[in-house]
Amino acid sequence: MTQGMNATFFAFALLLRNPGRKSELLALLSEQRRVEVESVLQGIGSISDERIRQEFTELRLLEVKSQRARFEKPGGVVFHRASPRLTAWLSRPF
Repeated sequence: MTQGMNATFFAFALLLRNPGRKSELLALLSEQRRVEVESVLQGIGSISDERIRQEFTELRLLEVKSQRARFEKPGGVVFHRASPRLTAWLSRPF
């Protein structure tokens, strides 16, 4: 996951879970991370919670696809033949 993706995920979670504590939570981040998240927050503007959830879901699916590709490449495993339960377990972030 790239730094920008981390900032985007954090910004989305912040807006969906704790928008009233934005300043307090941003203060916990390093200066560099705070600047990245604030940049994402400015880019988001005032979109609806539903749109944020949709964007968050799309980003998560992209991350799962990326993890799947990283898993298949070195192991040579055909991942789409794995059971759904194994696929879900291997696709989750560790």
